[in-house]
Amino acid sequence: MKLSLQTDYALRIVLFLAMNPNIISAKEIVEECKIPKSLGLRIITSLVHGKILRSVPGKNGGVYLNKFPERISMYDVMSIMDNTLLKENEKKDCIMSQKISEVKSEYISRLKSIRFDELARLQLEINCVF
Repeated sequence: MKLSLQTDYALRIVLFLAMNPNIISAKEIVEECKIPKSLGLRIITSLVHGKILRSVPGKNGGVYLNKFPERISMYDVMSIMDNTLLKENEKKDCIMSQKISEVKSEYISRLKSIRFDELARLQLEINCVF
């Protein structure tokens, strides 16, 4: 499965914030995550509307995770950015559609089990930067 660029960037933003649990300006986030500014700001807005992030207005404002990283899954972020994850197959009577639905269900279950505290820990272990 190929992720959209917006979904990839959204996952990076949430991971960055999971690793940096402070209020961080949107400008700093898009710079650190190497995301084009206008696209990054739209993604951050989507994540705020989806209740993944919380926004703090003002000169020293920014955004931070709305929940602890262990309470945010990859699925939570991906479903906000790409609603096709939630769509059901139209032909339920076809065996291929049934099998695809089973695989999709397993895929969604796995995404729901991957939490951002785990991702942040692994990211730090491999000392990988954005």
